[in-house]
Amino acid sequence: KTLAELIGFKENKTPLVIGIYGSWGAGKTTLMKKVEERLIKISEKDGFRRCKTVWFQPWKLEREEAILAGLIEEMFRAMAKGGLEDKVKGKLEELIKKIYESSSAIPESLKVLTGNALDISALFGDLSYKKKLGFYHVFEPLFRDLIWSYAQGMYKKTKDERPNDEKGVVVLFIDDLDRCPKDRVLKVLETIKLFINQPGCVVVLGVAREIIKSALEERYGADEAEQFMQKIVQVTFELPAKSENNIEDFLQALVPEQTILLEHSAMIARALDFNPRAVKRFLNDLNLSQSLIANLNLDIDSGELEKALVVWAILGIAFPAFLAQVRKNQTVVKALQDFASQMQGKEDWRLTEDDLKQLNDKKLHRFARDKNFIDLIRVFPENDELLKAIAG
Repeated sequence: KTLAELIGFKENKTPLVIGIYGSWGAGKTTLMKKVEERLIKISEKDGFRRCKTVWFQPWKLEREEAILAGLIEEMFRAMAKGGLEDKVKGKLEELIKKIYESSSAIPESLKVLTGNALDISALFGDLSYKKKLGFYHVFEPLFRDLIWSYAQGMYKKTKDERPNDEKGVVVLFIDDLDRCPKDRVLKVLETIKLFINQPGCVVVLGVAREIIKSALEERYGADEAEQFMQKIVQVTFELPAKSENNIEDFLQALVPEQTILLEHSAMIARALDFNPRAVKRFLNDLNLSQSLIANLNLDIDSGELEKALVVWAILGIAFPAFLAQVRKNQTVVKALQDFASQMQGKEDWRLTEDDLKQLNDKKLHRFARDKNFIDLIRVFPENDELLKAIAG
């Protein structure tokens, strides 16, 4: 709500760049989608300006020319999806016509408009570096005029009239920039200068700070890289670090009926580095395992089967070395379960050498010392057929 209102409030001047920073899977895309939803609700209401949104995922594109073409084409696609007014369609045709006339390097095969779709990829592929300079010189003012028309639904009335960002802005969400190779990260930053320098434009950049910092440092050095980012990004928001408590809340919302998962949420959170996306992937893998085992039509109680799969999934992320041992020799499960039974009632889990002597295989001592592990192995069903199906 706060970020959306910062963007939509008509008195906040543009161009404006907001950096949303967080590690892989921390929730950048989810947050940006929520911001977009809020922008749509407040657009042109109660002191807020019109907000037109465009999404761009540069990791899908490789060449510099493709990045620029893709960026502009996403904008055109968003315009078409939102229903282009006739005057904006006319502006698009005028823009393409002027670009076409500005450079003999643009292919004859250029497509202008096909219904509500626009293909401009041919515009950027065959231009040499020197020709690009002249091309961009012509393109930039036309692009600025397009922003003016799209965001505010009107043309400039006089030559000297400037875009009025109190009336409307185009909000460009750049998502998954940290999925790009380092050299492409820099190309994207250079490309979005087209937006960064334009009144009427807001850029929301979702990225892992360390990725973009590393890419800039390789090119400019540490000091200049920091200055570069401070110059580009006016507002920064760091996604808060996840904790055991909010991962537990996250699990509670996703699987409220899974008591074993919730009981061991702290261990799951640590094993998955408190990452919401990793938690979702873990749950997806668990669901797949449950479906695969169900299709074996085993003569096993469904509740016992579900419990075994949940415990096995937790062991897999928290104690992967144990699963490797089980795949070599499934009898280690029974050995550790017997040990856990012998230690039943032991409140202080600082095991002595005498305690560990009851477990003959010394390779298993490291698992026995972990109270979390013992709690899990205790509730794993003692069923050879089930173990064979899960671990086989």
